[in-house]
Amino acid sequence: MDEIPDGFVTTEVPARIAELGFRFARPADWAVANLPDDQPDFDKPASFAALAVVVAPYAAIVFSAGARPAYGDGTLSDWLAFLARDQGYDPGPIEQETFFRHPAVACWAMQQGDGVLMRMRLVLFEDGGRMVQVAVMAPEPLWSSVHDTLRTMLASFTLAAPRGGTVALAPSGQELPPTTYGRVGIKAPPAVPAPKPVDDEPVFTYADDPPATAADAEPEPAPGTAAGNDDDLPVEHADSGAPATYAAVALAADTATLLQDHELNQRLLQSGAGFAAKIVTDHGPQARSATVQAAALLAMVCVPYGWHVLDDTRRTLVHDGAGGVQIAMSRRPRDGRDAHGFLLDRWREMRADAQGVTARRVCLNGTDMLMLRDLPIDGERLAQTFLVREAPNDQFLVLRCTSKPADHERAMNTAELLLLHTQFHDEVVDGPDWWCAAVRLERNGDLAAAEQSILRAIDHHGAPMQVAHLYELRGHRLRTLGDVAGARTAYETSGAWMDRMASGATSGGEGEALSRQRDEHRARLGLAPYGSS
Repeated sequence: MDEIPDGFVTTEVPARIAELGFRFARPADWAVANLPDDQPDFDKPASFAALAVVVAPYAAIVFSAGARPAYGDGTLSDWLAFLARDQGYDPGPIEQETFFRHPAVACWAMQQGDGVLMRMRLVLFEDGGRMVQVAVMAPEPLWSSVHDTLRTMLASFTLAAPRGGTVALAPSGQELPPTTYGRVGIKAPPAVPAPKPVDDEPVFTYADDPPATAADAEPEPAPGTAAGNDDDLPVEHADSGAPATYAAVALAADTATLLQDHELNQRLLQSGAGFAAKIVTDHGPQARSATVQAAALLAMVCVPYGWHVLDDTRRTLVHDGAGGVQIAMSRRPRDGRDAHGFLLDRWREMRADAQGVTARRVCLNGTDMLMLRDLPIDGERLAQTFLVREAPNDQFLVLRCTSKPADHERAMNTAELLLLHTQFHDEVVDGPDWWCAAVRLERNGDLAAAEQSILRAIDHHGAPMQVAHLYELRGHRLRTLGDVAGARTAYETSGAWMDRMASGATSGGEGEALSRQRDEHRARLGLAPYGSS
């Protein structure tokens, strides 16, 4: 083994199976776990025998290695993609791990568990019919602090008696991209500064970020507002009509910027800024929007095409990728305040350092806002608006929308849509447990499980009727989002469940009554009459 860095020790691991002994560099204070002697059932394709597990003394930061017989066909990239998804991870693109000492493939992966988002690097190689997976993992907020340590451990992994690989890295004609696991995390471009590294604050509390920027092109308030008393910020009520559509604020025609393998998202991931939020529903090119999981918010958020969404488990950041607009979304405690009190407190915190900044309190279309203008950030005068709405568990959902003055209108239109179309997983749903479960499953896109939650709870004609109601609600929501095709599919599914309900009649009178109910339901949803072609 090459010379190892200070603070590391060479660790020899004897073979547990298939003569797979190896050595690697381990931080001197990390503990090597004692492993059971049990052998897994290799007839199960995802079963691995543990070779080593090494744990940091101060947090859930782990280095591990496991092995099993290689599969009969396929390539390493095929195998890694299968294993990552089978283990419940959300993997990124498969890459060639060029710094590893054996020919290997690797990917980034994320997993949410017990309220903590874990970030992983999964490495897979084959040696003489033996398949070996080596992995490192750490809580996402701690990753940047152990980035190089974990890479050193992976780079030092060496089999004691290698036999040589016999399996291709990827299918013929497919070239894998080189590793994105650099020795030093890649920094975000200056135009899109990464969020401030999170501290040890618990989830759903507000970290003191640098103040964001001002937003409003209307006439300035009277002189003295910025430094005046709270009474100088009376609430101005306004109504701008219907909110903008997602298509109007979209910056692209597809979901490319929302995917983890987008180049900018990869750079931000490497810098520790967060991961790209997972797409739950693509609402299609007509709506030009998609619903994503926002782990930091315990919610799903509908976002327009062409925007980027980063989540670091503390906050969700929606930005345009060009540095013109950043919208930071977080949940903050009410602490007994109403929205006006919360926004006034925020202004009190900021105004001492906000020389030359003007402020207004506005309730626009029923949404409470604190609008700031000419806020100095990195030598620029920017616009910033805080938008607030109620969230479950005695909290607020707060959007901090920062933009260059020229981008203000686009920023505010987008922020309003994000605020309106955030659905919380912990939101109280009225009804029995099985209905609450069905609603949450449907919102999360797991339609089959939502149906089963209802069908298991109801054993009469009301079951298909209730499923039809679930799909009717889904259609209404998708239509509001501009997803016309998705809404139509939901309505048609709702109608089909009502058809099923009517077909279960056991008598002529019951059949007539259920058929009338079915026909009224189909007409209300704009569906063709039952039986028409």
